[in-house]
Amino acid sequence: MGLIHICFNFNVSLNATSEDYYYSSCTRPLVKFLYAHPNFKFAFSFTGPQLSFYNKKKKELISILKEFISKKQIEIIGSGYYNPILPLLNSADRNAQIDKFTTEARQVLGRRPRGIFLFNDIWDSSLVNNLHTCGIDYITLDHSLIPEHKRCFLPIIMSDLGKYTQIYPTYSLSDFYTYENVDKI
Repeated sequence: MGLIHICFNFNVSLNATSEDYYYSSCTRPLVKFLYAHPNFKFAFSFTGPQLSFYNKKKKELISILKEFISKKQIEIIGSGYYNPILPLLNSADRNAQIDKFTTEARQVLGRRPRGIFLFNDIWDSSLVNNLHTCGIDYITLDHSLIPEHKRCFLPIIMSDLGKYTQIYPTYSLSDFYTYENVDKI
């Protein structure tokens, strides 16, 4: 059997009114864990408003994230700035949303995201051209959107109009922990 790579991603879509609670109960304990385990790799997903909030209100988090990024311990996964439903936007607006987040990430964290997540995993193959134009190398999508017989061929390459992107399936903890098997944990 070959080597298996697992990437853990932290993605919570909340509004700024709950960010302080989210920061103290989720983000800060995770950052402490990562600081204590420097070989543990992780990915963080933010929306533009979340990243802006942290830049204004939690400068210590931004400093630590920059340190993690410089050591290649974490990767930032992008989105459209306001986490829009990208397939519903025209092509120019899709590019503007992705570019706005990419610019914010580069200014705040010093690195642009290579990957992107979509609001509620709403996907359309016409996004491939936009992702390529914006310099996005890959996208994460819920595994249920990828036919089971194709999941063994990773990454999945999606192309449109001569451009391509890589698709990686994601799984949430709820996919593994159901009421039926919670007693087995």
